[in-house]
Amino acid sequence: MAIDFDLINKSILSSYKSIITDWIPGGNFEGDQYVVCSPFREDKNPGSFKINTSTGVYKDFNDAAVSGADPINLYAMLNGLSQGDAAKELAEKYSTGQALTPSPKKDIKIWKTISPVPKDAPAPPKTHIRREGKTWVERKINSYYPYHDVAGNLIGYTCRIVFANDRKDILPLTYCTDGTEKAWRFKSFNRPRPIYGLDALANNLQAQVLVVEGEKCKDAATKILKEYFESIVPIAWIGGGKGAKYINWNPLKGRKVIFWPDADSQTKGGKRLSFVDQPGPSTMIQIYNLIKSEISGGRLISPPHEWTNGKDIADLKGWDAEKVLRFISENIITFESISQKPSADKIVKSAPFQCLGYNSYQGNVTYYYLPVGTRKVTALSPGNHSKMSLLSIAPVQYYEREYSKSSGADFMAAANDCMRQNEAIGIYDPLRVRGRGAWFDAGRTVLHLGDRLIVDGETCKVDEIKSHYIYEAEIPTELSSDFMADEMEDKESRVVLDICKLLSWEHNIHAALFAGWLMLAPICGAIDWRPHIWLTGESSTGKSWTLENVVAPILGNTMLSPMSNSTEAGVRQLLKNDAFPIKFDEIETEDREAAVRVQRIIELARQSSNNKSGAIIKGTITGRALTYCVRSCFLFSSVNPQIKQQADESRIKMLNLVKRDDYISGSKFDKLSKMVIDTLTNDYCRRFRARAIKLIPTIRSNAEIFSRVVSKSLRSRRGGDQIGTLLAGAYNIKNSNTVKESLALEYVESIDWDNDSIGQPKSDQDRLVELILQQLIKTNGNNTEAIGSLLRKAGRDPVDNFGAEALRIQVEHDRQESRHFLRKYGITTITDRERGSYDIGFADNHSQLMGLLQETPWRNGYKNILIRYDGAYKKTAVYADKMRSQSVCIPYKNIFPQDIDEDQDYIY
Repeated sequence: MAIDFDLINKSILSSYKSIITDWIPGGNFEGDQYVVCSPFREDKNPGSFKINTSTGVYKDFNDAAVSGADPINLYAMLNGLSQGDAAKELAEKYSTGQALTPSPKKDIKIWKTISPVPKDAPAPPKTHIRREGKTWVERKINSYYPYHDVAGNLIGYTCRIVFANDRKDILPLTYCTDGTEKAWRFKSFNRPRPIYGLDALANNLQAQVLVVEGEKCKDAATKILKEYFESIVPIAWIGGGKGAKYINWNPLKGRKVIFWPDADSQTKGGKRLSFVDQPGPSTMIQIYNLIKSEISGGRLISPPHEWTNGKDIADLKGWDAEKVLRFISENIITFESISQKPSADKIVKSAPFQCLGYNSYQGNVTYYYLPVGTRKVTALSPGNHSKMSLLSIAPVQYYEREYSKSSGADFMAAANDCMRQNEAIGIYDPLRVRGRGAWFDAGRTVLHLGDRLIVDGETCKVDEIKSHYIYEAEIPTELSSDFMADEMEDKESRVVLDICKLLSWEHNIHAALFAGWLMLAPICGAIDWRPHIWLTGESSTGKSWTLENVVAPILGNTMLSPMSNSTEAGVRQLLKNDAFPIKFDEIETEDREAAVRVQRIIELARQSSNNKSGAIIKGTITGRALTYCVRSCFLFSSVNPQIKQQADESRIKMLNLVKRDDYISGSKFDKLSKMVIDTLTNDYCRRFRARAIKLIPTIRSNAEIFSRVVSKSLRSRRGGDQIGTLLAGAYNIKNSNTVKESLALEYVESIDWDNDSIGQPKSDQDRLVELILQQLIKTNGNNTEAIGSLLRKAGRDPVDNFGAEALRIQVEHDRQESRHFLRKYGITTITDRERGSYDIGFADNHSQLMGLLQETPWRNGYKNILIRYDGAYKKTAVYADKMRSQSVCIPYKNIFPQDIDEDQDYIY
């Protein structure tokens, strides 16, 4: 077949601008020049490869051998074809068939990829032939990287070719057919292209994903981490940054993903580019933005500044898995921490303040500044950019120097520049602001003391740290700069766990969870998931003693203790941007107003749990929005916990203390009291908090491991976050190392979770009955009592148990009185003689009972939920004022199984 090369080239050139972006995506046009990274080597510097879309001339300025004069030549080099085959494909592809003169001897071959590769396919070629200048050169293939599908079937390779000058090519190699022949061709995978490591990913569905740059890095990571594939699986992709959008990222859906870029150190104008402007991080950010809505979380590794020249995991000679995992945990940062990059084109020159951006609330725009003088974020509405407001962020000398006019300073021009600068920067992110407390910042441990910072043990001024985050100045804490000086060894720290074990817990595991919270509370700003606890138990179980003698000294002045009648707004304003734990003692709900107040505080705790939660935005009468970012671990304490929402159950762990005589006045309590007095001195508790701060990177790593293990064992992601993080805190009380996943799994599976009701989420009916039993109702005068307590009195009493007549009369009085109060709320105790059971009846659609459930999802439909309870049935029962009502009845023994003595009869 005769080929008219000139006609094909002219046809392609007529539409070359739209065609070339398909051949080599990711470039930019500068007039007729298409500027892009070289497709023939690992190039991360756009501009070294250019194509003239008018003439077809192309050139790689870093490789003199890579150049050509027309589209056919470029297409041939891109696809590993001869000039003739390239011309034929282009003629067919772009309908320039008139350039081909039919010949009976040859047909046009359109090669299509076969996937997976047949078992009988021949071995791949050992060399690659391509044109360099006017000659064809055969090059040896140094490495093959096999790509597999989810079933492990081969679907092709990428081939690595290394030159003497360290230049290298990475080429795709797939098995193809033209309809008659089958052969290996240097042709790319079909789009969307596969992930490298897809088979391992498919075999470890619960593992995190480690995304690295290039197949060589992925293979190195696989070799190191292979025994940890249940926890973390490395992958790579083909095509670099410009090819990322063509990859099938769907297998990462719902996974936690860690991105490890090469440690590039490119420069511009003699200065090293910032981390986010380096090619590796920039590419990883691009991929994260492509898939962030599909994955469950993404983190980025920020290699140490001293790493240069593209250093990656393949360069880590002698590193084992534990060292690599420790390196990851110590150098991991959030994408949010680098999401705000100030504009390079500064409008405001040499200002003694920093423009932070702008935001709006209900259409009202606010501009944000960080003055050097106050080191406090200042918010100004457009109308507030007056002379006095501008003087609040900079002295008058600045404006007179930069905006001088005959009568002084031109504050109108200054206000205009300030607002335009904020608009150029973009949306202000309140999550960047950090107050006092412990934080984790790009792999560094930061303790904010108000007027100074301790960064990885070194003290500096608040404005001296180089960070994406904004550390506001605040009233200094009482801590000294040598707070972190003293070490606390594992053996000494373990005493806290021993103390917790001596408390009178309902379940043994509660001791570890409580101790874990004590370890995490001082570093609540530095962890990703902040678990909360609710200390509960009837009177005289030691709740108040524990708070006063254990919690208070250990947390010291890092803990805020608002009064139990405080409001959610008051707590927010007290915290501001500080990361301090919060304790609420005796947080009861005597009436509906109190219940609403408590519920709003619980919602505040819910918002504080997760770093992904956004800021709380509150409007003001001035139209300016106020933002709050709560980063606290909460401790609630009461006789009757008030957790009504399932979302709160997964964030607030109930820890139950029970009444035991030997704990109140016996030898165990004496031992506990002596240990507390002897151990929890001011100095000991200070060093315990310092230990927690020093171990922040390790605790963060262990929280990931324990959360993953608990999630897998209990089949609950949210339970893993909550319980796993608490267990990580407990582990690092007695160990300063990173836990091995096998050890964590062994420990988690040794716990009897069924007794603690963590393993499976509670049903709606169980949660509803628990909630009803916790409600306080009025009894005599202004007294209140829990429904559960009244029901126990109403159904407690075989007469034979009470020998004294006076006691029998009192018990009978209490029984009748309890039934009287309960009936007013649509609850009664009844005897079903046909069933031979003693039961509790709940009236359908009772207004008082609905009132108790006012702030819950079950207010109007509680009867439909109660009927699902084990043993529940329908029956008519008598309530207050002898009113009869259709009811849902539940056997007493099903609600209070611990109260039943099978050898005795009850009074009905």
